[in-house]
Amino acid sequence: MADLQDAQAALTEQATHDALTGLPNRAVLVDRIDQALSHSKRSGQCVAVLFVDLDQFKHLNDTQGHAAGDTALRRVADKLDAALRPMDTVARIGGDEFVVLAPDVGSQLHAVDLSTRLITELRRRPDRVEDGERLAASVGISVSVGGRGTAETLLAEADTAMYQAKSLGGGRAAVFDAALGQQVRQRSTAQSALQSALDDHRIIAHYQPVVDLYTGGVAGFEALARIAAHDGSITPPSAFTPVAEDSGLVVPLGAQVLAMACQEARRWLPTGVPECRLTVAVNLSSRQFEIGDLATVVSERLEQTGLDPSCLHLELTATAIIDLHPDFLQQLGRIQDLGVEIGLDDFGTGYASLTHLRRLPLTFVKIDQSFVQGLGTDHEDEPIVRAVVDLAANLGLRSIAEGVETKDQLDRLRQLGCDQAQGYLFAPPLPPNDVPTAIEHFAW
Repeated sequence: MADLQDAQAALTEQATHDALTGLPNRAVLVDRIDQALSHSKRSGQCVAVLFVDLDQFKHLNDTQGHAAGDTALRRVADKLDAALRPMDTVARIGGDEFVVLAPDVGSQLHAVDLSTRLITELRRRPDRVEDGERLAASVGISVSVGGRGTAETLLAEADTAMYQAKSLGGGRAAVFDAALGQQVRQRSTAQSALQSALDDHRIIAHYQPVVDLYTGGVAGFEALARIAAHDGSITPPSAFTPVAEDSGLVVPLGAQVLAMACQEARRWLPTGVPECRLTVAVNLSSRQFEIGDLATVVSERLEQTGLDPSCLHLELTATAIIDLHPDFLQQLGRIQDLGVEIGLDDFGTGYASLTHLRRLPLTFVKIDQSFVQGLGTDHEDEPIVRAVVDLAANLGLRSIAEGVETKDQLDRLRQLGCDQAQGYLFAPPLPPNDVPTAIEHFAW
């Protein structure tokens, strides 16, 4: 009889608690939130749900192994549990995600104070692993007054607020409010519109000329995604690129743009311009590396279209190089082995550094337009542009200036020895049918 009771107790524990940390699981958490909301309707007190997500936890797992990650998760669970009141609940609902339920809080301000205390506790006594790396957390807060909402509603709101905290740099808290809710609805609408455009094959690419500053002719083009609406209007990338990144739709989006760019570039060759003098550049996102075989995707597109690999350039964005994972570098190496050139976009901003120039298989760097636009007017920008141009030359890389809009900027770039440039001074992104004319008649 005792053995049966022990077995039943063990099964109950497995069904209601996380095996790694011993914390309550999502099912228990949802039940307790619902109970707290029912009590709140009678008491008038607030119920706070705090969504806690560790920053850079994937990097820890990738670099030091899952054993180190598991140890960190157990320690974080202990710290969160120790920092709470007896009436509060902390649960692990998956991965590096924890949720704190704080019933009977006086106001939203008290919930914010609690989140600050949790973040401070994790920061004050951070997890240290072998190389001394520290873990911090981002916290999203949802507060119910008078029993508003359901457990799933509060969890979804807190999750949304957590992503807002991460977008602000991490290691902080954000509160879900009406304005954030409106942003979520807008983002959801934009995501649906993008998904519809992908399904209906309404993604198109326009091509902005890249000019050789020594010859004044077109060296190639950068492919820039657009959405063609049913009414004939064109949606610019600024309206859908952020939601594409956040939702993961950037993977099919990138695949479609890559296929179109290779097909169009192959079509340019009969214009009489020597083969492979013209190139087409396509941006890559970090999400595209997560599919695990980007090199095969690139190889298949080249084979399907017949485009010479040396005509294709792939540009890594700042977000794509945050984590130089070995698999990431291996995929880049395989792409380079195909004969495709790889460049670093927006150099001088974000996460780009000299380390990336040393470790990545690059052949060119693009100078961010924020520095180019200051040439001749901002005394701090010109030394930066000069330094990037000189650095690229010393490393055997081409320098490409983005966002050139005035003749003065162009003249200064030539004086500084910049190799190539693009911007509205030369031409805006062009529809595919306008590209052959630009190739034949363009000269600067």
